[in-house]
Amino acid sequence: NFGATISGNNINLVKTGYSINNWYHCLTTFNGSKLKMFINGIAVDSSNASNSISINNLPIRIGRRAGAGNFNCWFNGKIDDIGIWNRALTQQEITSLYQGCTGSVTASITPQGNTTFCAGNSVVLNATSGSGYTYQWSLNGNVINGATLSTISATQQGNYMVNIVAGGCTYPSNSINVNVNALPNVSINGLPNFINYFASPVQVIALPNGGISSGLGYSNGVFTPSIAGLGFKKIQYQYTDNNGCAGSASLSTIVYDTLCANPLGFIKSASNKIDLFPNPVQETITIKGNVPPHSSLEIFDTNGNLVFQELLSSENEQISIRQLKRALYHYRIINAGKILKSASIIKE
Repeated sequence: NFGATISGNNINLVKTGYSINNWYHCLTTFNGSKLKMFINGIAVDSSNASNSISINNLPIRIGRRAGAGNFNCWFNGKIDDIGIWNRALTQQEITSLYQGCTGSVTASITPQGNTTFCAGNSVVLNATSGSGYTYQWSLNGNVINGATLSTISATQQGNYMVNIVAGGCTYPSNSINVNVNALPNVSINGLPNFINYFASPVQVIALPNGGISSGLGYSNGVFTPSIAGLGFKKIQYQYTDNNGCAGSASLSTIVYDTLCANPLGFIKSASNKIDLFPNPVQETITIKGNVPPHSSLEIFDTNGNLVFQELLSSENEQISIRQLKRALYHYRIINAGKILKSASIIKE
């Protein structure tokens, strides 16, 4: 059994289960507020304690319990290599004593930046460097696989420390706490995918409050289609919290002019009996009806630029417009310079 006692606090640290006929390195530290016990360089127990170590002329007893009175209370075994310090040793010093290291490496970690940052960022931690040193980093007491260089880029929250091996001895460093602040959860909602140019203004909800927004037709939480204009429109919202961490969200819609559409999405031309469907369209449109030979389909963007052209070869033809971006377009079917059909179409 190994134990440590601070009188007056009724604190006893006792560890059992150690086999006989084996050497053990036993060490106890007391820093005025905490009593710790180490076996073979490893902390096995601790307890808060507030008493001070008294100074008197009584002899130091080694191998016998103090104040045993008429009881012998002798240690039944061998004791060697005794040391007493006037301060509490560090973990690094305790490890070196256990390993019997005669050299001295001050293992320390120096952060190259702020150790508190927002998620997605990092801080570089530098360990003491030296010839022949090897390293093993750990996070919250768990070894980080592959982290065997003198530096590490810390991205996760927790306590980082490094073991430096030099001359066959291991020197544990101090620990560095890294605090990672989460990014704010930012959202913006309220707009449909498509909205008519003449529709009433729409209330848009952006959370958390207090952010910065931008976008044509958007002001004070309200989107007005007639101010935004025709075509693809995007509202951007960015919010920065008290920790300086920023998040963003966006919302988009397509403002279209008035279309004449039946529930099946057909746009009909009574005069030429030409149908183009579906509308809105995702990838393929179908043109069906009385389409004269040598007719062609032309598609223009909202700026009037010709973005697609296809010669029509039959009265029932499927045409892929997959390459066009999601937006509002204007199309026309022409033959011999005459417009047979003209309308707007939405590409989803």
